[in-house]
Amino acid sequence: MRTFNGNATRRYVAVLAAAALAAGLLGGNGTAWADGGDGEPVGDCIAPSGDTSGTVDRANIHSVEDATIRLCPGVFYINDSIHLTESGTTLVGAGRDETVIRATPLGSLFGAICGLEGEPMIDINDRPNGLDACETGPVDDVTVADLSLQAPGAEWVQFGIRSWNNGWESDRCTPGERPTIHVHDTEIRGLTREWSHGIRMGNICDVLIERNRVRDIDPDRSGEGIGITTFDAAGGTGRSEQVRIHDNQVTGVGGRGIVCANGTGPLDAGGQARQLSIRGNTVTGVDEDQSLAVELFNQCHDAVIEDNRLDNGISVVLSDSVGIRRNQVVDSSPEADGFIGIEAGNGRNLVLADNVVDSGVHYGGAVLAWNGHRTSHVTAVRNDFRDAAETGLWLMADNDGQSSIEYVYARGGKCRPPGSEDTVHCGVSGTEGTGTRGDGHGVLLWHDTRYVTLEDLAVTGNAGSGVSGAGLQADYLAVLGNSFTDNRETASWSVGDWPANVRWSDNDCEGGCPDPTSGEWATDSWNPPEVSITMPTTAAVGEPVGYRTGSSGDGAAVVDEQWDLGIGLPREEAGTVTYDESGTYRVSLTTWNAEGQAGTAEHVITVS
Repeated sequence: MRTFNGNATRRYVAVLAAAALAAGLLGGNGTAWADGGDGEPVGDCIAPSGDTSGTVDRANIHSVEDATIRLCPGVFYINDSIHLTESGTTLVGAGRDETVIRATPLGSLFGAICGLEGEPMIDINDRPNGLDACETGPVDDVTVADLSLQAPGAEWVQFGIRSWNNGWESDRCTPGERPTIHVHDTEIRGLTREWSHGIRMGNICDVLIERNRVRDIDPDRSGEGIGITTFDAAGGTGRSEQVRIHDNQVTGVGGRGIVCANGTGPLDAGGQARQLSIRGNTVTGVDEDQSLAVELFNQCHDAVIEDNRLDNGISVVLSDSVGIRRNQVVDSSPEADGFIGIEAGNGRNLVLADNVVDSGVHYGGAVLAWNGHRTSHVTAVRNDFRDAAETGLWLMADNDGQSSIEYVYARGGKCRPPGSEDTVHCGVSGTEGTGTRGDGHGVLLWHDTRYVTLEDLAVTGNAGSGVSGAGLQADYLAVLGNSFTDNRETASWSVGDWPANVRWSDNDCEGGCPDPTSGEWATDSWNPPEVSITMPTTAAVGEPVGYRTGSSGDGAAVVDEQWDLGIGLPREEAGTVTYDESGTYRVSLTTWNAEGQAGTAEHVITVS
């Protein structure tokens, strides 16, 4: 038997298997076969026993000695976790609409409880050792595919699939030819216990979760779809790395759709998740009070969130080097009432590019800093924030004398609305002012926000100001080449005077523009870097492509630079990139000089 450890538990399974054999349910090699009507097997898959107590089907699954455990179409019942503990194990059904594993309402009284939480339906690499203890050992090349996991009314179940401390060799995470865990084409639905997860994994290396459906996970409270975390009670050294969450459908969860979250307490303050890829997922029906379809919270570094279709927001907090690209946060229902479309807070080296937010949120895009943190080096390009109730783009630092936002560059350009072949001049539009502030603003700056450039944005249809500010600490603001139409007023500063250092230039304002230009960023002292991108315009799939910064004028020297190559992580220096898929990619370069003035360049590369 490849899947179970523990002497007492083996005896328990052996008794059940013997009973099933006596009842004629098992073939001669210990595998239950589908019956062709004359006693002959119709295939090499395990057939459901019809035993609704959950003991026989689970025993049959655990009795298989082959690397591949095949389940026939039908409904299987389990009253305890299925444990996959050997490398090379595959548990596969006949299709997620054909093979169903259902948790019984009454859980087993004999199995060990692995962990402090409730039990999973499938546990990867937790080994029950006897009846009252568990051991964890890494496994490699484990696959779960083509089946459905359901647990309506089974309160002993808290997770559809769970894995812990898996895939590491010593202290290195080295991806192999096949992922250590591959979960694909499954459906997980109907978990009712509080804080249930469809898929929950921690301290893992090289995992691929793709093309799954996760539905109805504690939808009225705190259920979560797919969760990645870390924890180490010995001192906070837990890590998760190289995790790909691609092309899944998550709907009807009470908490968050897809989440990476690491603890902030003394036992797990050092836990980090790195090299996460969240791409091509659809997340809908997340509870509006939570309002997060995708969240990275606390040290989920070096991540990409790309090409997802969501009806609630994206939040990236306390996490560095994250690319948020081409996501659509769209909910056209009249009752849509989320909080934030895309949030980036308390982090560094963040890129928001080509996203659309049109979902009835209070804040379309938000760059935030609180609890004494500094958020810096944020590039937001070609995003379209529409119809927010409060603010299209909100830059807010706590007024605590320690929190700050620095080096933010926001630019408009051409965007394509969801489902349309047309392009629009993107920016912020239609903030209604239905919330507590009363007036919707296009761009709003609060408190210690410095070295901010707003360029080429279309700011239109706002019930309040196109650009507004509040806070005596805000300083060094450039408003360049934007268009302001159909706003109550173009600009206002509600608390105190305008910042001491402002550059207002080349804007197109309906009814005339103010001109608050003053201080060090006045005409004579304005000297941002003038840069260009040196990079081919075409490339082949899989071909390394070089890119570097070129000078296109007499601007000041570059001190910091940030690259968005259309894929992967934001980068802070020249180098090479490899595009693995054909397509047209928009490359952006943002640079800053020693005075915090921003320069920019764009480039298009076609990969075939």
